[in-house]
Amino acid sequence: MTAEMLLINFTLFFFFKEVESEKKKRELRKLVWEAYGTEIL
Repeated sequence: MTAEMLLINFTLFFFFKEVESEKKKRELRKLVWEAYGTEIL
C-alpha cells in the first residue's frame, strides 16, 4: 500500500466515524426534544 492510499483510507475512516457520531447526536437530540419539549435544544 502506498502512502497516498493509506492517507485516503484514514481520511475516509475518520470521515465516516464523524458522520456516524453526527447521526447519533442528532438522534439523541431528537429523543431529548421529544422527551422534554421545545425548551431544551
